[in-house]
Order: sequence, then structure tokens, then C-alpha cells
Amino acid sequence: MVKSDVYSSPIVFSQLDLRVGKITEVKAHPNSERHYIEKVDIGKGEELEMVMEHQPYFAEEELVDRKVVVLCNLKMIKVVRTRSTGAILLVGNDKGKVELLDPSPEAEVGERV
Repeated sequence: MVKSDVYSSPIVFSQLDLRVGKITEVKAHPNSERHYIEKVDIGKGEELEMVMEHQPYFAEEELVDRKVVVLCNLKMIKVVRTRSTGAILLVGNDKGKVELLDPSPEAEVGERV
């Protein structure tokens, strides 16, 4: 269990719905030079649309058809005035390098992580 200043209750890791997803569509956000609007297949016919601050780090071509780890059970929020219903997990360091968290190559879309 982790305490968080952002959430009113502790985060229980076993309750996080982390799944392998596949980015199916990426488009530049019309109101932000830093964000993309991304559609992600999370299996069983489900698709999430999320706003991610990926433009400074990745070209659209690097993201489309890529498998990623997705946090699926977030409450819908608005990012740059656009609905976002999940989050793609990233890792970064103190030098500003950012990478997508890659699932195992043999992992299937929709598989729990």
C-alpha cells in the first residue's frame, strides 16, 4: 500500500488494472504542442482514448501499433480540455530521458500485467 498526496485514500497495487494494450491511432492534440490523443486497444473489443504528453519524446510513427502497459481503471479526467480515460506507463530518469514501459514480447493484448 502506498500513501499519496494526490489521492484521498491509499493506493492498493493489487487493485490497479494494468493490461497490455496496443496503440491503434495517434493524432496531434489540436490545443497542445506537447500532447497526442491516442486510442489504445486493451483487448476484448475495448478501446480507451487518452491524452498523453508524448510529443516531446516520440514521433507518431513510433507509437502506432506499439504494445504498451496501460493503467485502465482510472477515472475519466480532462487533459487540455479533452476526455482521457487511462494512462500509458512510462519510465524516466533525472536527465529527462523517457521511455515507454514495454510488456513482454509474447504478451497478448488485453493480458493483465
